[in-house]
Amino acid sequence: MSLPTCPSCGQSVLEDDVVDCPFCGAAMDGSRGARNTPQPGKPGASRPGARKLPEKPAERPPVGTPAADNKTPARAPAKPTPPGRPGSKLVVDEDDPFGIGAAGAGQAIQAALKPDKGRLQKVVCPMCEQTGFVPKAALGKSVRCANTQCMVPVFTATDPALQKSERRPVRLSDEADALRRAAEANAPRKRNPLVVYGVAGAVLLGLAVVVVSVLKPAKPPAQLGAARDLSAFEQLAAEEEAAQKAKADAEAAAKLIPTDDPGAETQGLIKRMISLARQDLRDKPLARRMTGDLWLKLGKDAEAATEFNQLAVVDKARGYYRVLPWVSAYWRAQQAGNAAAASAALQSAESELLQTGAAGEKALKQLPKSGRAITEACLALATALVHEGRLEDATMLVASRQLDRSIPANRDTVASTAWLFIASQFRELTLNPPPAMDCCLWADPLHLSVAVNLAGRGYWKDAVAWTTAASDPRSAADALIAIADVGLQLRPPADAQSLLQQTASSLTNPLIQLRARAAVAALSSDASLLQTCVQDLQQVPVIPAIAVPGTADLVRKTQLPATEALPLALASAEIARATLVAGKPELAGPALTRCLEAFNAAAPPTTDLRMLLNQLTQQENAVRQQIQTDLRENNESKLNAMFRDYGIRVGQLSAVAEDRRALMLLLLSRVVYAGGAAPLRELLNSSPQAAAEVQLDDTRYLLAVAAISTGQEFPEVMPASADSPLVVPTTGVFAPLVAALGHYTGPAWATSSDAWAETYFSLESSTDLVPGLRQAMMSDLTRTRVAAGDPAAALNGILQLKNGIWREEAMQVLGKAMTTRQQDKNLLEWVASNKLPAMEQICLFYGIAQGLLERQQATPPQSVAPAPVKG
Repeated sequence: MSLPTCPSCGQSVLEDDVVDCPFCGAAMDGSRGARNTPQPGKPGASRPGARKLPEKPAERPPVGTPAADNKTPARAPAKPTPPGRPGSKLVVDEDDPFGIGAAGAGQAIQAALKPDKGRLQKVVCPMCEQTGFVPKAALGKSVRCANTQCMVPVFTATDPALQKSERRPVRLSDEADALRRAAEANAPRKRNPLVVYGVAGAVLLGLAVVVVSVLKPAKPPAQLGAARDLSAFEQLAAEEEAAQKAKADAEAAAKLIPTDDPGAETQGLIKRMISLARQDLRDKPLARRMTGDLWLKLGKDAEAATEFNQLAVVDKARGYYRVLPWVSAYWRAQQAGNAAAASAALQSAESELLQTGAAGEKALKQLPKSGRAITEACLALATALVHEGRLEDATMLVASRQLDRSIPANRDTVASTAWLFIASQFRELTLNPPPAMDCCLWADPLHLSVAVNLAGRGYWKDAVAWTTAASDPRSAADALIAIADVGLQLRPPADAQSLLQQTASSLTNPLIQLRARAAVAALSSDASLLQTCVQDLQQVPVIPAIAVPGTADLVRKTQLPATEALPLALASAEIARATLVAGKPELAGPALTRCLEAFNAAAPPTTDLRMLLNQLTQQENAVRQQIQTDLRENNESKLNAMFRDYGIRVGQLSAVAEDRRALMLLLLSRVVYAGGAAPLRELLNSSPQAAAEVQLDDTRYLLAVAAISTGQEFPEVMPASADSPLVVPTTGVFAPLVAALGHYTGPAWATSSDAWAETYFSLESSTDLVPGLRQAMMSDLTRTRVAAGDPAAALNGILQLKNGIWREEAMQVLGKAMTTRQQDKNLLEWVASNKLPAMEQICLFYGIAQGLLERQQATPPQSVAPAPVKG
């Protein structure tokens, strides 16, 4: 039996005598169509979910028209209205067939799938539970779900953080859990209407999703698919994370209670350093090098290996950072007599810099061409290789870092790097480094730094063997004198002193030999040796002073006579210093007199040559007239050639004179460091020419630095004003460097204690000249201030620095110096109450840890017995 079928919609009807179709309302006999069929002009008027709006009243046509005459209302043609626009009569959304969420959908704020700038408020769709991000101002307003397939996309935005969640106990006891289950079993089962409605709604929504996806696949809005710039959000998140870490670190520092166990304190500092190393740092490998070095010093090789592996992960190209910690471990194993551990550490360090060739020879790896870190790594490994008897490999390493020192910038780089390397090694050995300005006197700074490092560790024979391998006698003498200076702190055994005397006596040049013998005599405090040096100096003939050549000699570019003036000046200055060190200040005056006489014989007076240079630039016509008069030359062409030759020769002599004067002031500063301010003042007061040469410009401030560092009075050379303009010599190889160094460091030492902050800032930013030497002087200044009992002044000055590398270097110096003076607890308290960048904290903790480990050592090495020294 077949069922009646509706002629309009085609649905089968169960009742036999039905008149109208129960589905569409059409007549079953076909006399009338479906009742809910949309009429033309009114699309979807009866469709479920359609939104009906009031129609505008029909406008009355004007009088005279046919419609007005017939009294029949004329219907105006319908104008299409955009969907969703206010005033439209009907809106049907093909993506929303059930009419859900149609109201207000046009004004809903679209939620983004990911946060971006301006859309950081998280909201959750109550229908599909899709997380989206909207502006904070959208809370309480209608927003559109970020899920494009959500069936109910429009909802009111609420803050998920404000929704209270049900609090549940973390853990129930066994008895309570049993009682709960029994109560639930005995309780009558109830039907939750929300569950029933939820299941039904889920079924309907599932069917709707299927229908919509089949009929019209949804496309994501263009603004959701487009790429978004999240840099601002990521930066904001990073800043918030950094602020939270800094706050946590400050709280941890405040809770840190120093104990009487230096090892335990060091481990606590290492853990804090590792935590700080995870932040965004200027040099992450450097931070890992410090933590790994401290673990090695504590004997925890596994922890050190972890740090070194992380160093390679952070920056594989900087694996050579691990050379310094491994070489330090090599020296500790050597002093402990552990040959196996020493060999393993040396092999690890060597593998970073050297490679073995086909024939078994050693060759350098591909290393960076420049940089302080790689240079220090090569110098450290070279020192260990010299101790192993591998002088050729050590020479290859040092030679690879040499630069053309005739270029002023290279001279500054090499000299400052050598001094900073010595200073860092001496902090580990609890020794005072030489004055920073001394590095300007070294003929071969890199070669000398290896010799000094060996001497500081007590390996005198190795230091002498390396010294004798120098390329020239001047470099060998420089190294011997530096070794003797280290011996003043370490008190070398008698056989070491005898070896130094033999080496000094073996130098071929008599005056260079005399200089080296004087330094060794000061070390041994042997009166007879010192008296011999004084007598030998008296036997050297006096070299006559050189005046400015005449016009004819300058035009012909006549060379100055070759003399031993400079070697004699070096020897005389070292003898004067030796007499002061040995407690014989009455012998210093004659030696200083011979020193200034020798300098006068090395070049004409600097004052006279500067006058000639000024005439060449400011009074050219007068100079031409003088040449024409003195040489009786009227030919214009020849006169021009003579003027050109005259200018060249004056420039050459001026360069020699400027370099001669810079060397003189450096040597006199070294004498003042030994306590020679009084005899030098007497000499300058008795010789106006010598006083004029010394006080010509601000280079004399180097004498003020030496006097202030040792607590001596020298008012004649004190800076008159810190704001005076810099007068840099226009000629000379390293005279401009020394002049800039004196101009900017003199006021730094002479400044009162309440202005140290400006002093550091001025030393850093007043000029671009000699950046390396100024950094070395800053490091030396910091150590000097802490040794003088004024660490607060040094700390305030460091905080004014803008250069991060300078600040990090100063923090290491400050941490070690204050810990040595038992002020580490005060420093940690200060760190807890102040905000420092993470890298600076790491450097400061590293310096403190070095001092703590030094305190932990029971006895010093047998060959190294530190003597009580000032500071």
